[in-house]
Amino acid sequence: MSAYFFYLCIAMGISLAWVKRNFIYGAGMVFVVLQIFCKTNPAPLPEKHTSLGLQEVSVQIGAAQPLNMAFVIENRSADTAAFRLKVNNNLFYDAEELIKAVKQLPDTRYGESDYEKAWQLVSNDITFYHPLTQAAWQHNPLLLFNSIGFGQCDDLAITLAQLWTIMGYKSRVWGLNGHVVPEVYANNRWQMYDPSYRVYYALSPQTNLIASVENLAENAGLVTEGGSLFTFNAASDARVQFFRFSGVVAKRYTSAIDNYIIPPDYYQFHSQHLPPPFTLPPKSKLMFPVLVDSAICTTPLSEIAYAQAVLTLPANTKGRIVQQPLLLTAILGQGKLKIGGLVKEMPQNFLEQKVDLDSLQKQQTEILESNSPVKLVYLINWHLVKPQKNNHVYLKGTNVASCNTALIAVPDGLQLNRQITLPVNAPLTENNYRHFISGRYLWQGKLQSATSVSDLLDAVQIFYATHPTYTAADKTLYFELTQLNLCNLLNTNTAAKTEAALLNLCKNGHFEFLLSLFVTLPVNQLQQLLEKAN
Repeated sequence: MSAYFFYLCIAMGISLAWVKRNFIYGAGMVFVVLQIFCKTNPAPLPEKHTSLGLQEVSVQIGAAQPLNMAFVIENRSADTAAFRLKVNNNLFYDAEELIKAVKQLPDTRYGESDYEKAWQLVSNDITFYHPLTQAAWQHNPLLLFNSIGFGQCDDLAITLAQLWTIMGYKSRVWGLNGHVVPEVYANNRWQMYDPSYRVYYALSPQTNLIASVENLAENAGLVTEGGSLFTFNAASDARVQFFRFSGVVAKRYTSAIDNYIIPPDYYQFHSQHLPPPFTLPPKSKLMFPVLVDSAICTTPLSEIAYAQAVLTLPANTKGRIVQQPLLLTAILGQGKLKIGGLVKEMPQNFLEQKVDLDSLQKQQTEILESNSPVKLVYLINWHLVKPQKNNHVYLKGTNVASCNTALIAVPDGLQLNRQITLPVNAPLTENNYRHFISGRYLWQGKLQSATSVSDLLDAVQIFYATHPTYTAADKTLYFELTQLNLCNLLNTNTAAKTEAALLNLCKNGHFEFLLSLFVTLPVNQLQQLLEKAN
């Protein structure tokens, strides 16, 4: 209703009141006129305004060799494009979309429950890997699913517990002094599904009842005598196969004195912000999945732990960096940045990166000047956006008709089929981060060219010598223990086979994991692990 008509109605009512000497009559006339107008011309509902002006673009793209391909979305216009992006129906923007993804999973057995499918979704789409950070903000399940895509056992357990909660189930998370697992309350009992080791344990072979943490604390045999499995990825084989039915894990349950329930206030989903849309400034380009920190990633790996998306802004870009639904990990180029109140030179590569993740997430970042194109590097979950032979890319938002979507061969140096190391490791400080990355490059180079255990020991020595968080005494102790155990392992009639197994495991992503075992396990258990790996 126009302001002109509104004031006309008021004037009419006042005039009538003056003529009739009856103000009530005049006011009544205004009310009647307004009611008639509003019924014939209802005001639009506020929530419907959000759909005005939105465009939809749906693109079908094929790829004969999808592994080394990347999606590119380029905004060629002079206006900003903002949109929700779906790649093969993946990427989630609210809790309902996560629940829908759970319910759409195919059954792996008859009568499979939706809470078991939720366990499969987390196990499938989030890689059990080194933790990105110790900060609680990474436990937003939408951020972990869409962007980070990997985590330690507590990250996977908390995410699954939150997913169960938003599906309407009671859930809780247990700390086991060395491992973290979630439980769901269903069928009048607590049940434990471990998304990290991809396993649950039955109370007996004759029953479908799933053991709880308290059941496992009372009976170690439920762990060591085998459980029910979910298909696990190749990169986790050695760790998962060795631990899931081992006495090490059984002891974590049975030492119940240090088992505890993590307070749910630590990870409540309803307190988390929903992700914003993707925003592409004029003449910018988004490419994913790629790996930017290529200088420190040279060892082949059969599974990809994480990937990155790169938003390239044109030279001379200035202004605040708009928040995206992905986790920003680096800003690369030539120019100056302002992070919080601190002005810094823009790093040109990851070796110069001296900004920790918390600063990038918690403080406003502004580009003060840029003498070259600026690359904003984000984490993106490879499991959700990996190219396939047939791909469906869907954009819904503003100015998406000006965006060109394509699938291209990944440029040299950005391929994903190699060892992946984190661009930022939260326990490390800014002062020793560069030293850590340089050291990692050295020992990975030695490891890549290793042809014998002697070469492997050289890589171990470089690893401990350059590690920034161990004390000098620890470095010496750990290297000596590793050297002793290696010698004992090779002092058998299967030395050649053992040496080949060690080199294979170390070159395929298990080097750091094996080092942790060499300083904690006796030789006979190490031998069992290598036999299983073979």
